[in-house]
Amino acid sequence: MTKPFLRHSILFALCCFACVVVGCDHRTPDEIASSRESVVNEVMGRTAEKPTASFPDLEVASEKNASVEPSVVKQQTSPVLQHADHNNKEAEKASLAISPSIPSDVKQAPKLTVDDPTKAWTHGIDLPRETWEVQYLGNNPVGFFHRKIEAISGGNVRHEAESRMRVSVKGDVFEQRVQLTTLERDNGEIVEIVGEMKIGPNEQKFKGRITNEVMTLIGEENGEPFSVSIPWEKRFRGPFAVEQSMFRNPLQPREIRKLKYFDPLIRKVVDGRLEASEFAYTPTLLGGSRELLEVRNIGIVGEGGSQALLWVDKKGEGFKSYISANDILSYRTEPISAQIIASTADLRNTEPFSIPLKGAVELLTQKSRTLNSISYEVKHSDDDPYRMFAVQTGKDIKSPNAFTAIVTVYRGGRELDLSQDADRLSAIDSGTLMSSAFIPSDTPRILETATKLLAMDKSISVETATGLQKAKACRRFIQMYFSLKDFDKQIGTFSNMRRFKRGNCLEHALFFAAYCRALKIPTRIALGVKFNRSTDFPAMNFHAWVEVRDGNRWIPLDSSEDLTIPGSTEEADTSIDRIKIKETNFNSPNPYLEILSVLGTLPKLEIQVIPAEKTQ
Repeated sequence: MTKPFLRHSILFALCCFACVVVGCDHRTPDEIASSRESVVNEVMGRTAEKPTASFPDLEVASEKNASVEPSVVKQQTSPVLQHADHNNKEAEKASLAISPSIPSDVKQAPKLTVDDPTKAWTHGIDLPRETWEVQYLGNNPVGFFHRKIEAISGGNVRHEAESRMRVSVKGDVFEQRVQLTTLERDNGEIVEIVGEMKIGPNEQKFKGRITNEVMTLIGEENGEPFSVSIPWEKRFRGPFAVEQSMFRNPLQPREIRKLKYFDPLIRKVVDGRLEASEFAYTPTLLGGSRELLEVRNIGIVGEGGSQALLWVDKKGEGFKSYISANDILSYRTEPISAQIIASTADLRNTEPFSIPLKGAVELLTQKSRTLNSISYEVKHSDDDPYRMFAVQTGKDIKSPNAFTAIVTVYRGGRELDLSQDADRLSAIDSGTLMSSAFIPSDTPRILETATKLLAMDKSISVETATGLQKAKACRRFIQMYFSLKDFDKQIGTFSNMRRFKRGNCLEHALFFAAYCRALKIPTRIALGVKFNRSTDFPAMNFHAWVEVRDGNRWIPLDSSEDLTIPGSTEEADTSIDRIKIKETNFNSPNPYLEILSVLGTLPKLEIQVIPAEKTQ
């Protein structure tokens, strides 16, 4: 069973985040774009040549150590603060430290108040609203928090909240998911609550209603049913009580406010206490530093409990929070920023997977650079690979049954049945020429280098060269100056690749695509698997390369390998040792999802090489 404190800390996090994430966004489109770009750049910039450290251990505090005492936040700055306003150093220092509740040198006595739960908190709040937060453990992005609130018929309000994180507990990485949905009256009074929680192997589902001053909670924990009855008072509120209280009546400096709310994951009512300090300029991810009130949020259950630090504005709207026990720093941000950071954490925590290659493997180990085609039998455990892989470039696909496909790969990306697909092939997707966060083809550095590398290549004439010839010149340049490293489940910056002169297959492909698009060559990214050429353990591993447009054809090119044909001065376009699973322009707001979708397919595949005589 999950330790009570851990369960409480997760729900307490939800309570804190609920306060932080809600609020209208009054920024201009340029401000929003600037904020989004800064986060994307920071996500990419966090990759360096030296391996990224694993997640710091998150030690689970005991119930004894969970007692509420003043504590100090670790004096470390999350990388995300690099994009905040650092002009006010005193404000930054104050924003990262949990000081005692009320400083002793303040002459003004604190004002003690009690939350009035009978008043509606929704007045002046625009519904529906949908907000996001990004969560950091130390310097590592580990997840996101998503919240949606909407008014429904009968004057009630529905809250939907999801928190998802990956953290390390004593060396083991766990995924934590909490989903809560509450149906409430406009004053926060609970009508119904439904939730699901998963922390590593521990799972819990529950549903609760209030009848005759009793909260009845029924559910299942790790397969075992439970039913709990809890005495209920009209003043009790649900897991979002902190946020509701601050919107109902914004806290003032030096104010201490008490409230009671229900924690369904520990099935108890929590004694809440909000202790406000002073307004100070504090770094955020939304428009730099803001004047925010520092609030300590304390939740007490028996002799134990949790605490967090919140930063809210004069309207009670939150912008960030810090949970000291778990070292979780949370920022309100743009939806796409939160999703990207969550996806980078997912990618880093994806287990590496190789598909054992069976059949006539010697065709690849001995003849892959001389054969014009090769066939693979691909089986998928629960889907149709014909439907998944049915893209024409460089291969032919047949489907003998619902879970098997025969994939024949051709050297140089031969297009098949051109007459049948003339309309599709004649149109050029504008996205294949677009500059994006991961393929910044319109930056001065990329444009300048692309022009210079063509002038350096004496094998072509810049004035008469075709798009394919220019693309191959880009490939020769990258092969000359940049080596290949293993796929390390990250996407590094262009500056990192230039600095260290090496990159993984995906970084090679993005680098290559940027130069091609800078030269106005339509280019897209191919994601799939490639033979590892091992004689000890023949296998297919994740791989990425590019496809460039040449007339009505898409030609696969790979800058990460030497493709000189033995006994010839010619260069092959690509080897036949790969199978494309997906093609993408890599321009979507969160391209990590496309990588994750391919990586998620690999454990479900079986691949074997079919002898040449059996494919005739």
